[in-house]
This record gives sequence, structure tokens and C-alpha cells, in this order.
Amino acid sequence: MYGHRAKQFPKLPSYRRHLQIPFPFRTTKAGDDFLLWQSASRHILVFATGYNIRLLAAMRTWGMDGTFKIVSQWYQQLFTIHAIVAGKLVPAVYCLCTGKDIATYGFIFQALIDKAAVLEVDLNPDTIISFLIDTEAG
Repeated sequence: MYGHRAKQFPKLPSYRRHLQIPFPFRTTKAGDDFLLWQSASRHILVFATGYNIRLLAAMRTWGMDGTFKIVSQWYQQLFTIHAIVAGKLVPAVYCLCTGKDIATYGFIFQALIDKAAVLEVDLNPDTIISFLIDTEAG
């Protein structure tokens, strides 16, 4: 099983700084861009489609969560942003982060704002609900 899987996926480099995500893994199966932003200096990966950004723009309430136990050794957390649609959480943005400080979240939100500007939508929720977000003083 592992041999078959290894043939399908590229080998991970020894160091995070050498990570280059191949094109097929930057898009959805439908061909939409999925890798929204990659920071070489802060080692942050932000994944979202244009549809997901538009969904966030249309919703007045968002939820955010940070999960720490499921990420690879290279990252400290999986940070997610959800649109709340008809009372249900709909995942919209996925971020792999090496930090959990205010600056890290600032980089993520700037990437979202930049993409929203390209899509000509505004990201301006009335309410953001945080589900167990852990931050460290920067």
C-alpha cells in the first residue's frame, strides 16, 4: 500500500524551506486554484478557492479554529476559517502555519484581503467566532 502511494505522490524534501508544491496539488479536481498563498519566509500555506472567498464575503458571521495535533512535524497548526451558512459551519480557508501569533494571522488575513480585491468582493464580517484559538504574544 505504501509503495503504491509513494509512486503517486512526490517525495517530501528533507527541509520545509525546500518544499515546492507541484501544480496538480495547487488546484482542485475541477481545475480551480486552491493554493492561495505560500510564504517562504514565514512558512505559511493558505488554501482556498475563489468560490470560498466569495462565500466568506457573502456571510456576515465567520468561525475560526486552530488544530494542533493533526499537522505534520513541519507545521504547528492547521488554522481554518469557516463561513456560517444557515447555522452550519462551512470550511472555506485552510492554513498550515508554523506560528500561532498575531503576526501569523495578520499575514493570513492580508492574503485573503488581497485575493478578495482581485475577485472584487469585500471581506467584512459582522461577527467572528473563535473556537479554541491559541495565540502567543509576538
